[in-house]
Amino acid sequence: QAIELAPKSSASEREIRNVQENWKGLYTQNKTLYDPPVLKRLVAVFSESQFFDNLVDLLTFRFVGWKSLQNQTQRVGDRIWEALRYSFPLMLMSQLLVYLIAVPSGIICAVNRGNILDKWISINLFLLYSIPSYVAALLMILVFSFYIELFPMTGFVPGAVAEQVGGLRFIFEWVRYSIMPILCLSIFSVAGLAMYTRSSLLEVANQDYIRTARAKGVPEFWVVMNHILRNGLIPIITLFASFLPGLLGGAIIIETLFDIPGMGKLAIDSIGFKDYTT
Repeated sequence: QAIELAPKSSASEREIRNVQENWKGLYTQNKTLYDPPVLKRLVAVFSESQFFDNLVDLLTFRFVGWKSLQNQTQRVGDRIWEALRYSFPLMLMSQLLVYLIAVPSGIICAVNRGNILDKWISINLFLLYSIPSYVAALLMILVFSFYIELFPMTGFVPGAVAEQVGGLRFIFEWVRYSIMPILCLSIFSVAGLAMYTRSSLLEVANQDYIRTARAKGVPEFWVVMNHILRNGLIPIITLFASFLPGLLGGAIIIETLFDIPGMGKLAIDSIGFKDYTT
């Protein structure tokens, strides 16, 4: 019925046949475009998609121009950069504190292997290792913010305070606001790095060239400083690269508990608000 109601073409049979032949010829010339092989179809399923386009943007750092779904006036790159300003100094200071405590502790344990000092330090380190960071954070907030009121609950200097102070006073305020988050981030890593330092130094101490140096009468202090430490700390230094994800990714639990607007809290907020672009 639809065919009967449709307006009939005024073209002749010969003209219709010519048009059909032209279309068949065009299709034959471009058959791979209109009817691609199976492998090309499978590649197109992945490459011609929004996911692939977003992945390319991520790899080429073009995602910084995306708009945040939570706040359309902000770009994703601006939000990430603002969060990094809080997370990076915090994580960097915590890792430096870990090295300042863990490496000397590991050296002392290795030099005094098996005696009471080695056992006492190892027990205390493992006690610290057994405390989850969020438990330590809650205890610190309860003791030092509620009862003693020594440190603020938040982990960053508010803008109003930062505008009123400057120079050394700002550094003092930054330390006062950040000391509890830094300690919480450091507690968990100190024991592991200290024990790794201890085992690395003991492995070097058992090498033949160390026995040769001692047999030649080299004082024990110089054996430790010039031979054991110089070779045993090389693996410890290379471990710093493993902390880079933490430096860039922040700490979700600690930043949430201390209300620090860093990368960890940004991730949680973006998940909560379903801000997929961020």
